[in-house]
Amino acid sequence: FLLAAFYARLRWIESGEGKWRWIEAGAYMLGFGALEVIVVYPVLLTLHAAITAKARKRWAGGLWMFAPAVAFGLAHLYLIPKTSNPVYRLYFDRRLVSDLFAYVLWTVGPSRMELVGEGWRQSGVIASKVITVVLAAFALWKAWRREFAALFMGGWFVIVLAPVLPLANHM
Repeated sequence: FLLAAFYARLRWIESGEGKWRWIEAGAYMLGFGALEVIVVYPVLLTLHAAITAKARKRWAGGLWMFAPAVAFGLAHLYLIPKTSNPVYRLYFDRRLVSDLFAYVLWTVGPSRMELVGEGWRQSGVIASKVITVVLAAFALWKAWRREFAALFMGGWFVIVLAPVLPLANHM
């Protein structure tokens, strides 16, 4: 639903056809029934508008989406029974950075290194780190050239991970 809503947003920005706004709104609202991470969608739109001139002109068309996200977040915070299970305990400490880095390494390289032989494990970790450095350098180079799409993709990654990042025992 997140991708469908964003695709509709892009189509609306390009074409100006109102049907795409309805499709975006429908996909966004349906997303609340699928996965809680949909609450970050308005933040993604804000980042996209900050980076893309065409999107900036239509940014106000997505402001209403903050209301359902905030309402859902408050309902989840106050109406959902709390569990004592440590898997769902939130941690706001230095693990946020190390866990983010772990997610990055899992994304750009082999994520199940425990399944391969010891001889390959170190190679996989090194390859993941090299790919991460190269991707970061590429994004910075593109930003230096005032081409911000690569930064948007990195921002998308962090924004979508943000709600689950404090769940240090739930990786």
